[in-house]
Amino acid sequence: RRRSTGAVVALVFLALAAVGAGGYFYNQQRAVAANVQNLLDQARADFEARRLTSPPGQNALEHYRNVLTQDPDNAEAKKGLDAILEIYVGLAEQSLTGGDFEQAAAQLNEAAAIDPAAPGIHLLRGRLDTEMNSRRELTKAALEAAGAQAEKGDVAGAIAKLTEAESFGAAPDEVAKIRMKLKSGLETRAAA
Repeated sequence: RRRSTGAVVALVFLALAAVGAGGYFYNQQRAVAANVQNLLDQARADFEARRLTSPPGQNALEHYRNVLTQDPDNAEAKKGLDAILEIYVGLAEQSLTGGDFEQAAAQLNEAAAIDPAAPGIHLLRGRLDTEMNSRRELTKAALEAAGAQAEKGDVAGAIAKLTEAESFGAAPDEVAKIRMKLKSGLETRAAA
């Protein structure tokens, strides 16, 4: 009889421990769920306020990523990251189309920080590289033509080509060199 009493006490103790552990894990799950919900609320608010990737610690990207560290399959957080990515890819495309290559590159970098393998990023980077190379070639040709016009003494032609080179984003020091060449040619002619 004594043995059976000890066994009953042990079983009661084990049952109480199991109930306590179950309660502990249940409370932990509830705390995680509450934290995930809080992060999603913050992410939504940041997204609506267009705080997509900045300021640090208070942006939709970080909040969605924090959700996924606690709940890796959270559909809303995944959709939020996809939406941010789409915004940056769209903005990069607009900047590229508008000829603002620096802005396009910055926006592509933001998109790549979210998902470097996203489909649109590679294509837009290729377009950006092509456009930048084309612009460099056009700038170089305009500067060379401006220099040739300056050497001939064609002031109007040189100024037109310099203006063209500037519109392509020519480096100010390159433009200044040709302006000096043009000025020097004019002074030489005036002295003669």
